[in-house]
Amino acid sequence: MKIVTKLEKNYAEHPGLNLTFETLEGMITHNGPLRKMNPFVNDLFKGRNRVKSNVLSSSASLESQIAAISDDIAYNCHDLGDGLRAGFFTLEDISDLPIISEACLEVEKKYNKARYKTKCHEVIRRVVDALVSDLLEESKVRLNPLEGRNNRYIRTHSFPLISFSKHREKELVKIINFLFDNMYRHYQVCVMREKCASVVSDLFNLYSKKPSLLPKDWEDLATATRRQVSPRFIGDYIAGMTDRYALNEHKRYFG
Repeated sequence: MKIVTKLEKNYAEHPGLNLTFETLEGMITHNGPLRKMNPFVNDLFKGRNRVKSNVLSSSASLESQIAAISDDIAYNCHDLGDGLRAGFFTLEDISDLPIISEACLEVEKKYNKARYKTKCHEVIRRVVDALVSDLLEESKVRLNPLEGRNNRYIRTHSFPLISFSKHREKELVKIINFLFDNMYRHYQVCVMREKCASVVSDLFNLYSKKPSLLPKDWEDLATATRRQVSPRFIGDYIAGMTDRYALNEHKRYFG
C-alpha cells in the first residue's frame, strides 16, 4: 500500500500512482474487513468521505473477493508446480491428495506415454480448472438470491459471496497443509530463507551506518527529518528492491 501511494514517484503533481479509492479499498480489504485501523491507513484516508472510510470496516466488494480467491488459486497451484519442478515431491507423492488424485488418474489414462514434465503440467491444469469451476458454481448459488440488490447491501453480508463450496474448501486445506509440510518447511527452502534474511539484514545495517551509499533522493529522505538515519526509510528502500538487485548490491559490498 505504501509503495503505490507514497514511494512510487512517477508523476510531477503527486506521489504514488493516483489509484482510485475503489482500487485502494480492494487492496486493503480483499482478505476481509479491516478490523483494526492501522496508523498508515488511517492517515491515508484522513479527510475522505466518511462513507468511504466506513467501507474499510465492511465486507470487501465483489471485485475484491474475486481478486483474493483468484490469488489463492494461483499461488497454491503455482506452488504445486514449483514443488514438482524443484523435486521437493513427485506426482506419486501428491496422487492421493483430493482434487489432485482425480487429475492424476485422468492424465495417466489420457497421456500415459507423455513425458513426466508434461504430465505434471497437465495435472496442474486440471487442478486449476477444478477449483475455478467449483468457484463459479458456488458463487452463482450465493449471488442468485441477491439479484437486484445494491453494492451497499452486498457489503453488509455476513459471509463471502465469492467462495468455494464447503467440500472444495476442505479439500484445498489438505493441499495447503501438504505444501506447508513438504515445501515451505523443506530444508532447502529454510536454508534459502535464512540466506535472504542475512542479505536484508546486512544491507539494512550497511545503509543505516552509511546512508551516502543510498541513491541521492533516498539519502535525503532518510536523513531529512532527524539527525540520525530513519530506519523506516531504509526499510522502505530495501522493500522496493527486486531479488536480483538486492543480491547484486549485497555481492557488491560484501563479496
